[in-house]
Amino acid sequence: MALPESVNTASAGAPFGSDLHGFIEQYERAYPDEVLHIEEPLNAEWEISALAMKLEKAHRFPLLVLHNVIVDGERATMPLTTFLMASRLRLARAMGTEVQKAGLACYERVQTRQQPIVVGRAQAPVPSVRLASVRRSWAPFVIAPSDADETSAAYFASTPLE
Repeated sequence: MALPESVNTASAGAPFGSDLHGFIEQYERAYPDEVLHIEEPLNAEWEISALAMKLEKAHRFPLLVLHNVIVDGERATMPLTTFLMASRLRLARAMGTEVQKAGLACYERVQTRQQPIVVGRAQAPVPSVRLASVRRSWAPFVIAPSDADETSAAYFASTPLE
């Protein structure tokens, strides 16, 4: 299903588009060696972190797309993307700047936040999922359609989790 035209357009200074799906698709086309798809089942509770640590120790920072994540003993219905901005070079490319200026560009973008685009469920159908145990104390973003609840994949909390 197509998103509204305003969602599909790349934002200024974002050469790889403005949504996650488009970013990954375009980035992989431009830099195929920097995107790693993993089909092997990985446990969300500890195997993904172990993989990330192993890659870090090897000084490798590919964008990871995990297609078979196991949550509470069951296969997740959606793939997981991680290590998205683990590389300063990837961050600079995504922001359309030089590596040396990536930190400053990030800071400047945070200072000029844009209002989120709210789309209805019909434009962005999301299957309901069971929430996994969350072990961190906060989640950084709030982007949820008005009809999302805490069991939908579109729901993110910005307050401390209990």
